Amino acid sequence: MEQPFLRSYVKLLIHTCHRRGIHAMGGMAAQIPIRDNPEANEQAMERVRQDKLREVKAGHDGTWVAHPGLVPIAKAVSTKHMKDSNQIRRPAKATSAVCENALLEIPRGRTTEEGFIRNVDVALQYLSPGCAAMDASRSTT
Repeated sequence: MEQPFLRSYVKLLIHTCHRRGIHAMGGMAAQIPIRDNPEANEQAMERVRQDKLREVKAGHDGTWVAHPGLVPIAKAVSTKHMKDSNQIRRPAKATSAVCENALLEIPRGRTTEEGFIRNVDVALQYLSPGCAAMDASRSTT
């Protein structure tokens, strides 16, 4: 979500929704609780907290999560950081910075063989019968 395209899309989405008087929904936290590894579970829950904090600070009015066990985390973040039940009337940050070039910019960053293999593996699991991808997401770092 730190790439220019994603930041710009979020700004544009919030601006467009709020200009029309409707709620801007944040994205899904794909992590799920990891019952058999407390340390990995806390790391995953912290990623959820940070993701939901980023969304509410950007101006989203709500969010969604992949697992009911994440609802308390999402609710606590929004309750703490949203003054009202939504942010439709909150002054928009500079959406003029959102332009076609920002939406088309190629992401920057490090690409690793391990990350590539993991992404292909998860994609193939989602396409295969039985969809084992939900189990694979537990080991996401």
